[in-house]
Amino acid sequence: MINRALFKQSSKANAGIWGFVTSISCAMIAIVILVLGNLNVSGIRNSMVKTFVKDAIESSIQKQSVTYFNMTDQALITYENEKINNADLVVIVEGYKNIRTSLSTSDNHEQSDLTARETVTATLDNNNKQKVYSFIDFCLIDESGVIDKSKYDFDSNVKLSLYILNMISDSIYNQLLEENGEETANNAKSFIETAINDYVNQIDYEATEFAANYIPRVLKDVFINESFDYQKDKMRISDYFNEAEIEEISRSAIAVFRAESDIARKSFIEQIENDNSSLSTEEKDHLVKTQLSEYKETYIAEMSGGFLDELPEDVATALKELGGLDIYALVIGEVFYRMAGMLLPMVFVILCANNLIASQVDTGSMAYILSTPTKRKVVAKTQMVYLIMSVFVMCLLTTITSILCMSLTKSAEVTITQNQLLLFNVGFFITLFAISGICLLSSCWFNRSKVAIAVGGGISIFFLMITILGLFGLKIIPTAIRIDAMNFFNHISLLSLFDTMSIINGATSFIWKWGLLVALGIITYTVGIKKFVKKDLPL
Repeated sequence: MINRALFKQSSKANAGIWGFVTSISCAMIAIVILVLGNLNVSGIRNSMVKTFVKDAIESSIQKQSVTYFNMTDQALITYENEKINNADLVVIVEGYKNIRTSLSTSDNHEQSDLTARETVTATLDNNNKQKVYSFIDFCLIDESGVIDKSKYDFDSNVKLSLYILNMISDSIYNQLLEENGEETANNAKSFIETAINDYVNQIDYEATEFAANYIPRVLKDVFINESFDYQKDKMRISDYFNEAEIEEISRSAIAVFRAESDIARKSFIEQIENDNSSLSTEEKDHLVKTQLSEYKETYIAEMSGGFLDELPEDVATALKELGGLDIYALVIGEVFYRMAGMLLPMVFVILCANNLIASQVDTGSMAYILSTPTKRKVVAKTQMVYLIMSVFVMCLLTTITSILCMSLTKSAEVTITQNQLLLFNVGFFITLFAISGICLLSSCWFNRSKVAIAVGGGISIFFLMITILGLFGLKIIPTAIRIDAMNFFNHISLLSLFDTMSIINGATSFIWKWGLLVALGIITYTVGIKKFVKKDLPL
């Protein structure tokens, strides 16, 4: 039960400050929503994301270009060396063919094959004999993969090229199978086989120069058609680079790699000559090749890192977070509703709660009110109802304003929905309800107006200030400006129970936190009224 006359009196006495605070609060939320909704505030974020994606693609092109160049170059050099080292196989196999031809009148191909093999390998040791037998078997394999000893009319040079090609591609396959799996191993094997075949069929370039020109031309056709997933979107490499740009990136990466490798090779030679002069030429060459191979592996691993990979880990993480920053959740949810938008309504609650009880006791006005048949409990309840209703209507008008402004915002970039905005305003009211309970308790407890404002207002402003400090420790703040130690303030602030991030993330943890705020408001209002009813008043 309340006193209507007292309610009207309180309304008139506080109408000015209530109207001012309400109009300013509505104007603030309107400006925030309309400005954010009609400006491309995500432009910087999207630009950073595009930069990171483009850099990652470029790094991938560089890595694969240098990796495949190094693999192809080594394979072609190995191919040339193996052709030289196995040139005697052609001579031996030609002898084998001649013997088979001389025995062509025999229908026993098994016997003629064995006779020819034994004849051409008569002077060889077991290792070389097995090597020749293996090559002859390879030459006799037909299209179905079966050894056909009746088909001995083949081109020995062509067979040797294929034999060496298979040997190299199988070696690469076995190496990558252990390190990267079957799919990568098969792709690399197929790539090398194609590269060696193309190399054999051209006469313009030696091995290294061929690889340096071949890789960019091949990879540009591969990359231009590739796509990848990024934050649930399908992104095509062709959206960032055209074929000419891909080829230029590849050529530049290979050119730098070759130059750096040449410098390293000369340095290794000089160092080995100075430190290992007693070694033979073959031993020195082997040592140089080993060190150069290790250098190339390290170089590829290091140069393949993108822009973010070259930055310190904390900085790279911060830039990634900036790219994914939800500016609307930060400004509207955290900055406005929990801080900037809370300030003026909080000031109103502090002043109004003081005016309703403590100020009237301090000035003696309460004596006139209590001189009527109105009981203290009715007075306290009336002032409580007015304070709650004034805050409720203020929040209701703020809610209507915010939803109307959100409906006027046409930008598809706004991530906050009207349902979330409605929950923000409900949480806004519940938080002010708890704060108003603290302020009215202080007003009912103390007889001096300045003491009531100091205690109730001091506690309320303290919570607001530490919430502002705690902003810099929130997870939504990018690492570049986040101070994790500041998160301590969020654990001791009453306003942290107004969990806007829980609302944005679609969680439900904000519900029990609202329950604590409501419980705090009910308790403080109840204790305040009882204190006012029982305490001695200086009337």
